[in-house]
Amino acid sequence: MLDKPLPRRKFLKLGVLGGSSLIAASQIGCTKQSEPNHSLVQRKLLVLDGKESSIIVAIAEVILPSANNFPSVEQALLVERIDEELFFVSQSIQSDFKLALSVVNTMPILYGYFSFYTNLSKNERLLCFKELQNTRFDSIRAASNAARMIINLVYFSHSSTWDLIGYDGAFAKVPEIMSEQRNYYKQLTKG
Repeated sequence: MLDKPLPRRKFLKLGVLGGSSLIAASQIGCTKQSEPNHSLVQRKLLVLDGKESSIIVAIAEVILPSANNFPSVEQALLVERIDEELFFVSQSIQSDFKLALSVVNTMPILYGYFSFYTNLSKNERLLCFKELQNTRFDSIRAASNAARMIINLVYFSHSSTWDLIGYDGAFAKVPEIMSEQRNYYKQLTKG
């Protein structure tokens, strides 16, 4: 029965289920998982749900620059842009990204925090995220780094960050042209 190695995706799913069970058991009688902050999301989402958007915001708060002149998660439309990008990719990529977010949210139990990632203080989230990125478990490290890379990519692609990082925009200085895909997504999310 154990002749074949356990595939990484199945290992992650089992890890998330097991971790969720442990956290649920430890949370009985304690505080429940925090409710998503819907004020951070300015449009309705087509792929991500409230819990997943809360995980993105919780990660973004500790990995993105926090100086006053950098745009906030809301100003950069981070959650909405990630949702838009996920809308146009395959179902398997969507589920892999959602799984990575679930891994980040449930793994703090392995590091002694006894809470979901979204319930930790900002300082605890920063320490925990560093531990997730430096763990010896490849799958957990891959999940946390995937979430980090997507968040950074989408955040720093927003034009409000360009002057602050020394990027002066496209060489041709042509204004952004909304593609048919982006217009279609925008039309679907009007609410």
